[in-house]
Amino acid sequence: MFVGDFCFFEMDIPCRQDVSIGLRSLFGGSFPVIRVPPPFWIHLAGFDVKSKNSHHHSSVRAVLVSLVGGDCKSPKSKKYPSIPVVMNERRSDDSLSFLPPLRSSLKHLRENKTLRMDALDFRSDTLTKPNDDMRRAMASAVVGDDVFGEDPTVQQVEAHVASLSGKEMGLFVPSGTMGNLLAVLAHCDHRMSEVIAGDKAHQILYEVGNLSGVGGIHTRQIPTQEDGTLPLALIEAAIRRPDSHVPHTRAVLLENTHNLCGGRVLPVAYCEQVRQLCHSRGLALHCDGARLWNAAVAQGASLKDVAKPFDTISLCLSKGLGAPLGSIVVGPAKFIRTCRHLRKMLGGGMRQVGIVAAAGLYAVNTMYPRLKEDHVMASTMGTILSRGGVAVLKVESNIVIWRVPGSQADAVATACKAQGILIISMGPGLCRAIPHFGNSLADAERAATVIVGVMGKLLKGSNL
Repeated sequence: MFVGDFCFFEMDIPCRQDVSIGLRSLFGGSFPVIRVPPPFWIHLAGFDVKSKNSHHHSSVRAVLVSLVGGDCKSPKSKKYPSIPVVMNERRSDDSLSFLPPLRSSLKHLRENKTLRMDALDFRSDTLTKPNDDMRRAMASAVVGDDVFGEDPTVQQVEAHVASLSGKEMGLFVPSGTMGNLLAVLAHCDHRMSEVIAGDKAHQILYEVGNLSGVGGIHTRQIPTQEDGTLPLALIEAAIRRPDSHVPHTRAVLLENTHNLCGGRVLPVAYCEQVRQLCHSRGLALHCDGARLWNAAVAQGASLKDVAKPFDTISLCLSKGLGAPLGSIVVGPAKFIRTCRHLRKMLGGGMRQVGIVAAAGLYAVNTMYPRLKEDHVMASTMGTILSRGGVAVLKVESNIVIWRVPGSQADAVATACKAQGILIISMGPGLCRAIPHFGNSLADAERAATVIVGVMGKLLKGSNL
């Protein structure tokens, strides 16, 4: 393709150290050093100068071909992910005087983060995106006004999830945070109420203190065990006796699977013991079941079996199941009617929401059965980390968490990102990776290998 005195060029070159150094020399010393092992390539595209005396490309492409020793290939035949670098400088001469403007272009690209590697993203299972079939289900959804109770697709997914979990009724809500809040608000139906929860619970740590901030509800926190359980004796001891000096205990909150404990699965027998304790003292038992689907898969049980001990549950559709948004709160019909009323108060009443409810329905029917693949990836990562000397928490579902010495978790996440692996820090001493259907087993193995390398440098006292 020729434009005036310019021709469009496109090529891939390998990410070798000598190539990276050569690019820094060619395009300016501020060009980033690319520390990416093969098989990653740099993808270069832009307008080049057409030699007046030759039909061959000169300038940029010629220098690059010389730099890599001919080890380049057509992007159409490339087999590997690449780093896109777009160069659009146009000049009327065919000398190397085009290099300063190219330096300027690359500086702009770097500042705007358009120079990047195609990273493997393990930050969360919320990063899943609707596949083509899910998008088709959304496009063809029959909709109505859900605030009027007239959206048939919403009603279908609510009834379906309620049936799967063995509960009487369901309610579609925008998020798991709202689902948990609605449930606790419905259980704590008068002022001076209190709930018992673990000190590592997602509702306590990561939902903006909404129980107190929105509901005026006091939380009594007890230590969460490494396996995500709360000791029965501590739950019982935390239940308030009737006294004018203290709030009224109304419910106990459990989380299954438990995020901060590394995706640990609460055994059904344990949850049943908590249920018996709660009911003997007139308390409700609510489950933050954002990943209760994973708990069922991990135990080889039905959703109904793992849901049975709980009075109410909030189940997420947008994590491993891959829907773009939404959770379903399930429980008794009277309870759900109260939640619907509260949902409107919180601004969660939506209109033709069947478009996204259709994605949730597809997710439950199609993506739920494949969650075991995520568990295999997580288990593989855990094994590689453990063999590499990393202090990884026990892996039981789709979450991998490992301990980081000192306050280096952010530095570990940054170092992994520099090598194309995205993870998150969970505070100063923990890092987390969650595989999902956007990853493959090979991706999981590569990510774990990179993490082991980063952690190895840290444990040896080297700079990351």
